[in-house]
Amino acid sequence: MWKTVVILNKTGIINLNEGKLLAEDILTNMNHRRYSTNKNINSKVNVSEDRIKKILSIEPPYNLKSGETHFVLSQKYIWNQLKIRKLNNEKLEYQVHSISGYLLHKFDKPSICQKELNISEATFYLLLRSKRPYKNRFILTSIIIKK
Repeated sequence: MWKTVVILNKTGIINLNEGKLLAEDILTNMNHRRYSTNKNINSKVNVSEDRIKKILSIEPPYNLKSGETHFVLSQKYIWNQLKIRKLNNEKLEYQVHSISGYLLHKFDKPSICQKELNISEATFYLLLRSKRPYKNRFILTSIIIKK
């Protein structure tokens, strides 16, 4: 399974929503109940071979034969997406929702949100990608809004 995540990373598909979600599901499967001694618990996320093949068949978001490393290509892709959003007068708004779905708070910047919620940068982006509840307290999402 980790080989799939490496391929997603090398091809840049991990920068697309489908690739991010697949990588997150694989991460969840690989780490799920890793230290548990209860073998009867089985609540893993299903990652089928068909889903993996379908996502790996997606056209990479950039030219892999350009001679640049996948890291440089990935950074250029991400910066290009930010420029497009800026040209379209769009920005990301970070929202905190209760477990029942009510909007609790809105933030303009990730750093302010992290400080208010008392979470690390890594935890912030993990919660944002996975859209899973944090310690059964809140769910973090982001939306693109016009300025």
